[in-house]
Amino acid sequence: MTMKILLTTVPVEPTFQKEEPYSRSEGELGILPKIAIVSLVNWMEKHGYSSEMYDYYDIDMMLPSDEEFIEYLKEYQPTIVGLSAVVSTSYDQVKRLSKIIRDTCPDAWIVCGGAITAIANVLLRKANVDICVIGDGEIPWVEFLDYVKENDTKFDIEKINTIKGLSFIYDDELQFTGYGKKITDKDMPYADYNLLKSGMKLNPDGINNYFRKGIDNPWFNTDERAFESHRKPMLANLWTTKGCVAKCTFCQRTIKGYRVGSVTSLDEHLEELKEKYNVGYIHIVDENFGSNRKHAYSVAETMKKQDMLWIASGVRCSSIKREDLEFFKKNNCSGLKFGTETGSQKILDIMEKKFTVEDIIKAQSAAAEFEILSPLAVMAGMPGETLETAMETGKFLGKVSHMQGINPNYNGIAFFYALPLPGTPLYEYGQQLGVIGTKPEEEEKYLLNVSGTGAGKLNYVNLNGVSMKDVLFWDYLMRLEASRTFREILKTKPMKETFFSDFVFNYNKKEQENRSLKSQILKAKEVGNFDYAFSGIRGRLFRLFTDFLERVLIDNKYVDKLPRWFVYPIIQNLLYFEFKVQGITLKIYGKRFNLYENQRPGNYLPEDFLNADRTKERSLRTLVANQRLDPDNETEKNRQTLVRGL
Repeated sequence: MTMKILLTTVPVEPTFQKEEPYSRSEGELGILPKIAIVSLVNWMEKHGYSSEMYDYYDIDMMLPSDEEFIEYLKEYQPTIVGLSAVVSTSYDQVKRLSKIIRDTCPDAWIVCGGAITAIANVLLRKANVDICVIGDGEIPWVEFLDYVKENDTKFDIEKINTIKGLSFIYDDELQFTGYGKKITDKDMPYADYNLLKSGMKLNPDGINNYFRKGIDNPWFNTDERAFESHRKPMLANLWTTKGCVAKCTFCQRTIKGYRVGSVTSLDEHLEELKEKYNVGYIHIVDENFGSNRKHAYSVAETMKKQDMLWIASGVRCSSIKREDLEFFKKNNCSGLKFGTETGSQKILDIMEKKFTVEDIIKAQSAAAEFEILSPLAVMAGMPGETLETAMETGKFLGKVSHMQGINPNYNGIAFFYALPLPGTPLYEYGQQLGVIGTKPEEEEKYLLNVSGTGAGKLNYVNLNGVSMKDVLFWDYLMRLEASRTFREILKTKPMKETFFSDFVFNYNKKEQENRSLKSQILKAKEVGNFDYAFSGIRGRLFRLFTDFLERVLIDNKYVDKLPRWFVYPIIQNLLYFEFKVQGITLKIYGKRFNLYENQRPGNYLPEDFLNADRTKERSLRTLVANQRLDPDNETEKNRQTLVRGL
């Protein structure tokens, strides 16, 4: 038979926003190259599938209308369609796209891969997906292509069962053939921009969305080397490793092990980026850069050789020593982002971070010493989070900000809330508590609710048994405590001021001013059209108290002197009042309110768990493992296997 293979990508925007999609030209770091597609195509071509046999249609980059996608499908008429879905929050998009494919090409196989396949039981029963590829996809994908080439649309259970890495429904039972093999380190590719451009049928110039101007980026503006006249202007993203050495209990793991890419291939790729795309800045997007020290040093030396300034946004503090940071700085490193998450040792243990608060302090101190930008990001709301642990995190933020020489209110600290994703102990814990269901229709309800959302406060799933007053206050409590701690340290220890710290301070102060209500009104007046900035103005009016809190009460020396017992309950109650008003208003106007039904299990983590002697016994992974019930059928056995992840 003549096979026509289609590979396509899945957007993360929720379907209800498809009429007004986000622009792919927005964002400071550019769109990440679709490396999964590149790797699949490389493996296909190595095994006899030529470019005449496949096509690539990049839905995520082009954001076509349904009519445009349908027209393409009618013309191409694929035998098999591969949907690459990176995260579980794209579930509603997978459901929408798979229905379009099924309606337009009813005989085509629809295969889904990516982290979303942890909920294969839902995809296969509630969406129009025939096969899920689990874990590393290259080898099982090509083996399934071989099967289709031989069997067309026939479903031969015995043959399909021989392909490792697949999940499907047979005889109404969820099947899983086991994790498959993975490609070798030398087969890991770098981005092929010719292939990526071929996927943008509707907008070939969209290839430019993979790049940004480096000098405009605050990651690099803290480094005086960015202003050197010879520096090429564009910034690109790339991976130098695959996988992670850790398994944090909130992190969706989809592949096993930790692998490093070829430094020789990196050298060639950087040369191409310079010559073809005018790149002089690199963002290393590894999950876990630096855990292979020899490889990390070779990467840094290669960046220096190719005259690239570089940053890495996924680094474990326990993998990096002071001398490593000194070496990286000498070899063109501008910034490193450590996976901090919290300043509470209790929460670090529940997350299974396998390092201490002191490890983070040491790494941040060394980064500040060598003026390497190291922005902070913390996650509130893991099981076990309390007002006390939030205060610990706030004090930690104040201490680190002082080391960096930057006021914490202008340090660009990012605050997130824990979001249970399939394939994590956090998700499994939510199911064990009954907050997230286990039946396909119950899981789908949750997945649709969080589709297209980020790890924000209004998407929070309450697995703590605490009141919403506490939930709403956690991030602001951290900020208030950071400010108090910062001022206390300043009394006895003046902070070090550098070009690096001055820039971060001024940049984030300006960003806050640009987001103010006054700024939105002035912008509207400037363009002579209030519709232009109405959404920004409306957003500010909708959160008047939080706007007042951020601009007046946080980083206020007088508020910092007031007793906590007096000022904190007032702020906490006002936040809760504003939240209730917002909820009522949104319901009146029929708008979506993302907070997951404010469900509370009504119980806390067991005391014997929190007081366990061994760190491993204080991990959420251990708790959910001890509470698992033996599966009573094949579907439940395989569902549990997939949803717990790696």
